[in-house]
Amino acid sequence: MKKILLTGINSRFSHPNLALYCLRSYISDLEFNVEIMEFTISQDTEEILVSLARSKPRIIGLSVYIWNVEKIKEVLLHIKRKIEGSIVILGGPEVSYDPHVWIENYPSIDFIITGGGEEGLRDLLLGRHDYGSKILEGRNPHFSKLPFPYAEEDFRNLKNRNIYYEASRGCPHKCAYCISSRSDQQPEFRDLDAVREEIDIIASHNPRMVKFLDRTFNAKKSFYRPVWDHILGRYGGSGIRFHFEIFPGLFDEDDFMFFSRCPRGLFQFEVGIQSTCGETLSAIGRNMDWEAVKPGMQRLAGLGNIHIHADLVAGLPYEDLGSMKRSFNEIYGLKCGHFQLGMLKVLKGTRLFDDAGRYGITFSGTAPYVIRSNKWLNEGEVEIIFSISRLIDTLYNTHNFEATLEGLEGLYPSYFDLYAALADFIKNHYSGERNKVWDANAARILKFISIHHPGEEEYFRDLLSWDWSINSRHNYSPVFLRHEDNKRIKKSAIRFFMQHSRAGTIQWGGAEFSAVDLKRSVFFKPGTDRFIREKMEGNTMALVLPGKDIIHFTM
Repeated sequence: MKKILLTGINSRFSHPNLALYCLRSYISDLEFNVEIMEFTISQDTEEILVSLARSKPRIIGLSVYIWNVEKIKEVLLHIKRKIEGSIVILGGPEVSYDPHVWIENYPSIDFIITGGGEEGLRDLLLGRHDYGSKILEGRNPHFSKLPFPYAEEDFRNLKNRNIYYEASRGCPHKCAYCISSRSDQQPEFRDLDAVREEIDIIASHNPRMVKFLDRTFNAKKSFYRPVWDHILGRYGGSGIRFHFEIFPGLFDEDDFMFFSRCPRGLFQFEVGIQSTCGETLSAIGRNMDWEAVKPGMQRLAGLGNIHIHADLVAGLPYEDLGSMKRSFNEIYGLKCGHFQLGMLKVLKGTRLFDDAGRYGITFSGTAPYVIRSNKWLNEGEVEIIFSISRLIDTLYNTHNFEATLEGLEGLYPSYFDLYAALADFIKNHYSGERNKVWDANAARILKFISIHHPGEEEYFRDLLSWDWSINSRHNYSPVFLRHEDNKRIKKSAIRFFMQHSRAGTIQWGGAEFSAVDLKRSVFFKPGTDRFIREKMEGNTMALVLPGKDIIHFTM
């Protein structure tokens, strides 16, 4: 029996390649031995090749995306040397729109399947293709006819990873930057009963997250609400999180009433706002009026029980630096759980790729094809926005600097102005280098304050110390944050609370905790009267319990 090796090179371990499982499921009735093998882009190319060769496949399928395309190219240069006599088949969006270029540059490719991969691979394996051509255009049956992608044994291999799932394919919207806006990407929905049954199969294995890949999950209420009702009814207290990409502005009052009943952590929404500029939204074909959508977004974010990723794309037509600043301030001001400031990626197959010359768009020639400039943003301005996006990821999205950021925001007329000032400071003092270590970023912030806001250093030392206490759960803070001897503070505070202990239990400020909890807690004493007044209601110390409950007290 011939062996087929379906291969994915993923961006990270937690992100499996759903396409491989869909392909295998669709050809499972054929006389082939089908194996799935997944790697990450951080792995050495030779290591990947050795693993592929060890499997001894007759046919190798490679799934190509923007995150793995450069690694795939490296693999293609050596794959026929490592696995002699193998047949190499490529598929995926990165090879679907210029297959002739790939065939010309990489002789190791035997076939490229464009379009519907499931039916295309099946046709190839069954001989329903003119083998005189290396390019096969696949045309899938309706999505509801495709089988469930996962086998029972897959869930053991997917343990501790996200589980990807599609309830629909295609998208009703025509956003110029997105491949799903193409005319060959019309929405197709699975049968509702099948979706509910398949969710139950996935959930029975208790994954940490089920990530729906539907481009606009809330496009049709008669479809999305029965799915959400099912999830809430069965998995509201399961600890599983369900992720959906949604379009803002499509929810009604009934939906908000539903959201208000959802337990915290059940749902995670990725909301594609992309811009608040009307001219930009019109140019890219995104049918949205931000002023009409904004109240609903504020309401959704204000509920606090749904983790929201709010997306903004920099580099779209008609969005200059001033407009970008307004969009940034509007979306940041929602204070969602995650703010994704993404740089425009000019993808092959999209309308924006075809119109790049019209809009003066220049972009990198290698994946992920990130914008460099356009008619409204020069290269320097794009670099500023990119630097700000990295700061957002480092400071805001980690939630490790919440008190400090609140203090910093009060020093500037807008959120954008704050991050622009920080980005400029890092560029000038640290050569723009990125650092993800908490201590290093805290030290940078203190230096920034000392230079740009002298006199505020001690207050911001308190803010940073507080963020450290909340997030690190460790009494031994970095040296540059210490006001006085932390050990002495902890010993004094423990003696104070133990005076109120009864049979090993302490009750204080409405909280009840044990002596063991007390010793595992973090004790915080600010150095400024301002912090005591503004953050601690006049108390001179705070106790952060292991569960992050906070008690303010004065000894």
